[in-house]
Amino acid sequence: MLAKAATTPEVEIGTAAAAAAAAAAGPAWRQFSFFESSPVRDVDDFGKSPAALRSPNEVAAVCQCPVRPPPSALTTEGASSSSAVASTSVRFDADSSASSAKNARISKAGRRQPCTLVGTIQGTIKVLDPETFQELTSWDAFSSAGVAGRVTHLSCDARGRIVSLGEEDSSRFPILRIWDLRTGRNPSRQDTNRVETNGSSTVQKVTWMPRLLAEGKVQHGSRPHPIAALSHTPSLSYLSVALADGTVLLIRGLESALMAAAGNAGIASVGSVGRPAPAIALPKFKVVFQPTSSDSGAHEPVTALGFSEAAPLAANSTSANAKANAAAVAPITAYEPRAMHGSKGRKGALARSRDPRSAANANSSTGQAEPAVPPSAVHLFIVTLSRVLRYVVVGKGAGGSPAVLDDVGGALGCAAVIPARSPIAGMASAGTLVPASQPSSTQSTPGSAGKMVIARDEAIYVIGQEGREACFAYEGPKSSIHLSASQVIIVSPPFTPSSSSNRNYVNNRDSPITTPTSRKGSMMPAEIAKITIFDLDNKLVAFSGTFESGIREAWVGPAGEVLILSDTGELTRLDEKPLRAKLDVLYRKSLFLLAVNLAKSHMQRATNPDVLARTEALMGDIYQRYGDHLYNKGDYDGAMAQYVKTIGHTQPSFVIRRFLDAQRITNLTTYLQELHAQNLASSDHTTLLLNCYTKLKDVASLDRFIKRPHAKASAIAADEDGLGGADEGAAEDRDELPFDLETAMRVCRQAGYFGHAAYLAKRYGEHREYLRIQVEDAKDYSDALLYVRGLEAEDAIASMAQYAKTLLAELPDETTELLIELCSGAFRPDPDAGQKALRLQQQESDSRKPHKSAAAAYLSYLQVGGFGKQTEGSRASTTGNNTPAQRNSTALAEPYGIGDGSNAATRPSSTVVKVGDGDGDTSVPADADASNMEDTEKMQAYSIPSPRTYFAHFIQHPKHFTRFLETVALARWGQVVDTNAAPPTDDILASGAAPAYSKEAGGEGREEVDEVEQALRELGLTSVGDGDEYEDQEILDQKSIWNTLLELYLTSPTSASASRERALKLLQQHANLPYDISHAVMLCAVETFNEGLILLYERMDMYEDVVRLYMDSALSEGEDGESSSKVISALYKYGGLRPELYDLVLRFLVSSPTLLSKHQSDLLSILTTIRDNEMMSTLEIVQTLSSTPHTHVGIIREFITSSISSTLTSTNVDMEAISDYKMSTEESLAEISELTDSNGARVFQMTRCTACAGQLDLPSVHFMCKHSYHQRCLGEEEAECPTCAEHQGRVRELRRRQAESAAEVVQRAKEDGVGLKGVIETAAKSTQGGRGGVKAGEDGFGQLARMFSQPLMGSAYGAQML
Repeated sequence: MLAKAATTPEVEIGTAAAAAAAAAAGPAWRQFSFFESSPVRDVDDFGKSPAALRSPNEVAAVCQCPVRPPPSALTTEGASSSSAVASTSVRFDADSSASSAKNARISKAGRRQPCTLVGTIQGTIKVLDPETFQELTSWDAFSSAGVAGRVTHLSCDARGRIVSLGEEDSSRFPILRIWDLRTGRNPSRQDTNRVETNGSSTVQKVTWMPRLLAEGKVQHGSRPHPIAALSHTPSLSYLSVALADGTVLLIRGLESALMAAAGNAGIASVGSVGRPAPAIALPKFKVVFQPTSSDSGAHEPVTALGFSEAAPLAANSTSANAKANAAAVAPITAYEPRAMHGSKGRKGALARSRDPRSAANANSSTGQAEPAVPPSAVHLFIVTLSRVLRYVVVGKGAGGSPAVLDDVGGALGCAAVIPARSPIAGMASAGTLVPASQPSSTQSTPGSAGKMVIARDEAIYVIGQEGREACFAYEGPKSSIHLSASQVIIVSPPFTPSSSSNRNYVNNRDSPITTPTSRKGSMMPAEIAKITIFDLDNKLVAFSGTFESGIREAWVGPAGEVLILSDTGELTRLDEKPLRAKLDVLYRKSLFLLAVNLAKSHMQRATNPDVLARTEALMGDIYQRYGDHLYNKGDYDGAMAQYVKTIGHTQPSFVIRRFLDAQRITNLTTYLQELHAQNLASSDHTTLLLNCYTKLKDVASLDRFIKRPHAKASAIAADEDGLGGADEGAAEDRDELPFDLETAMRVCRQAGYFGHAAYLAKRYGEHREYLRIQVEDAKDYSDALLYVRGLEAEDAIASMAQYAKTLLAELPDETTELLIELCSGAFRPDPDAGQKALRLQQQESDSRKPHKSAAAAYLSYLQVGGFGKQTEGSRASTTGNNTPAQRNSTALAEPYGIGDGSNAATRPSSTVVKVGDGDGDTSVPADADASNMEDTEKMQAYSIPSPRTYFAHFIQHPKHFTRFLETVALARWGQVVDTNAAPPTDDILASGAAPAYSKEAGGEGREEVDEVEQALRELGLTSVGDGDEYEDQEILDQKSIWNTLLELYLTSPTSASASRERALKLLQQHANLPYDISHAVMLCAVETFNEGLILLYERMDMYEDVVRLYMDSALSEGEDGESSSKVISALYKYGGLRPELYDLVLRFLVSSPTLLSKHQSDLLSILTTIRDNEMMSTLEIVQTLSSTPHTHVGIIREFITSSISSTLTSTNVDMEAISDYKMSTEESLAEISELTDSNGARVFQMTRCTACAGQLDLPSVHFMCKHSYHQRCLGEEEAECPTCAEHQGRVRELRRRQAESAAEVVQRAKEDGVGLKGVIETAAKSTQGGRGGVKAGEDGFGQLARMFSQPLMGSAYGAQML
């Protein structure tokens, strides 16, 4: 029979009829044996019970304390001998200087351990070890020298302060004393004090005694009344006492008063054997309840008291989700002691500790039960025999009269307050294994703490702050109850059974234990008492057992164990079985739901995270077993409901394999959904779930799964159609994803759900995947292009590099515009670009204006990269200055446009107009300036891509390719083909003094480079030292653009003449338009563009190729062609620079009779030029002309005659010159021989002095230069002819400078490592520089011959030493 909770439907709460109805409908609760019984033995004598409890009749009250006295106060058996001598000195524990740091730590660790306090009828309080129950220490709390007393009530707060109530013979009223167990007087050695009593002296021993914090009499009126009940809050802020006449007294602010006590106040002085004076006076009591004669319960005593503290206000300020899930704020409370009467009318007391499972883990004297902040409300439950009242201590309505909550009361000792749970228990109650959507009726939540439990003979009632909340029908007499968390320990009064009933008790399976009888050897016990443990959370009987010796006391230990002291002094411990053992019992009976509830209750009572983690693991095992049980029964829906709860504890593959059948795909979908909701799914699980959705055609579920709002994305929710929001929060959303994004997109694409795949890719910033879906799967090219416009520049560049070809095939105009913006540096992420483009097209169609590039107009509006409007006057002006400074300025130029038919494309000139010119027609809106400034500020700089990246995508779109290249070149570098510019002229080429091509625009002359250097430059490489370096990427991009444009112009199928004219303009404007000359030559040759070839040949000094080009054209044209005349013109144009062309043209003219007859006069003119410039000898000319059979002698007769005559004349002149040179040489040699002959005589015939022109007389001086002087006309030491000395000095100085220059040249060449060749080149430059340069037309041999005439070459041999 299943367990059922007894409620009171259809009956008014709190009436006698309700109790009768509950008793009549009382269910048979499930009974188990979840506790194990074991006797507790003395540590010194295992055959006996603990010595401290062998006299049960002396035990008056028992309670648990979270701390112990200091270690120095604890006694041993040897130290407690009666023959010991008292110590003469007393050491106070409050003195911190008495022990070392190590001893202090040991002492502190010892104080953290709990202990058991036992109050006796002799007025002594014993401190027992909670495990062995060995007496640690004791002190006289209510008895002193000559004064007898007794303890009636005993309690302890969270800090270890003991509240004791007792009676002394010297006082008419009960006495309340509060002790601090953590400190006090401790004798270090024995001392004796002699006390004179009636003429005789006695020796008293000085023992340890805790600090007495407060003391006072419990008095109301003049008549004394015994104490019926005692209760206080965990922090001891409020304390209440109930008198036997029904009066309830309350003390407020007790905690504050105790904290204000002096440091050593309340500690006994040295040598004193009596109690010390209290540290403070006890605050006055206030009467909060007193029955009147008109009251229906006027003669009923108060049987129990209990405080209930509501959570602080700070604890209620939680998140909105937590508020929605929590039904009410859990009240906070601790144990509440209460008085009780024994079975035989003996008056005693039982003190309930705070939550026993949290008491063992108290880490400090403050305790965890004490709230950090004051509670928001404090209520006091007052229980009488027939009703329950509530008094508001703190909160709304505080200080008013107590309100009646229920008309069901309880006997003395049969009511208690459920203690508060530990923080970990609170967390366990909200664990993930307990779904909020399926609350269990048997679950005990933290909200049950602070509620009053009343046990009556017919039922157990739970009373909350607003009235009765639950009722559990459990019949039978009850003498007292004790609470251990949510378990009610019911003590039944003893009875004397008959023989038949005793046999039933002995054989009863629900009574697993019996204690030894009071009369050994007797099988008939005198009395039998019964202990029942009822679990309020799970609504079952966890234990039921009988004790033949009766029960004196029962209390809950620090670890949750139940201790039972019999009337014979036997102590029995009831230890709760491990959770696994309980679950095994439930598994055998297939009570899985009860096992779940039992594990949940253990989680709520968990005292540390380790226990909580182990219990959670057991919860997963329970749910799995429960699911297996339902699966085997065929209840697949119920089984899946349990398997879902095992997520995180059971391998998902175990569950998935069981539900792979197509008939159970719905259950599998449920499991996979929950797996993703807990972020525990792998990519395989995502694939399986999406496949389930697609198999079921459940689009709604697929939408919920994919488009679910996440915690971080709730504020930025995307639109339902997938075209909405930006990428803000994408990174945060991805952190909250319950599935693998890549897998979800892949499965949706495979299943044909392209919209869902695109939604995921767009929402989470997977730009490449989104474009792949839109382009390759959905074929939505327009949306893909608009999406690219909304991306960041780097992402847009990468995306267009991949999909530009496909988009150009579908949307060529729009794609070209986007590529122009990207490559011109004007791109800006704009999610609204699509709407703007539509509005712009609509306006253009309405105004019927010529269609222009939307991208170029966009750039012009932003005034970026040189875009803008031009005036008509500027278009007619001359070529602009496209300098780098202007290309980087804000100058504007009209963008290119593409038109067909009537809308002809207009090409702007290179002239630019700066913003702000008065004559400019900008056609920009009036508010464009402000908007432009704002747009410019919003634009972010990015790395502009190379246009070459997108060249391959335009192969099938030459028209758009041309527009792309022209617009990018204009916007990025300000480069444009000026169709109105005049062809460039070269004065140097026209004069025949220098070639037409000059590498420096506007420079004079040209740089002399060798062939290797020229080839490297044409290939885009420059030689620097011994290595090569690539040119700047910007220059390469410019060259690539103009090379490609040249090819497009030459291969254009439409308007071939206009395109070729534009190509020629491009080649002519080489100073402003950088293109590769080698590439251009190849293109012009392939496309037979002779005009361009001639222009390029001239730039490259390839004049012979120009002439040969004309020759080939003349041979192909025939007699009527004009190319032969162009050959003659080219010869006259280039012949001065390339004399070898005369020989080439001469051979060309005589190669054909037609050419010879047509250009006979030109032939003679050429021959004359050759002869006059001595380019060829007459013999060479004759041999050349005779090489073909078309030349007749008559044509050149006169030329040959004049040539031979001129040769003969020249020969005669040369012979005469040779004779003169020979004669002069012979004379010079004879003179040198005469001068150098030391034996020959020299005759001086000078008769006059060269200096003074006077007649020579002796003494005179004659020099070898034939100059003679008077000796007086010369200086004393002058040994050189004064007339020739100046000339000779200049010669010597020149030679000296030449020698130094030669040494420097050799040294520099040696340092540079250029070798012999470098020495010669350096010497040549030095010689040419010294003589004003090389003579025009001088050949290399002549230059070298002149160099050898200089002394500089004398050092050339030194270069060999390098």
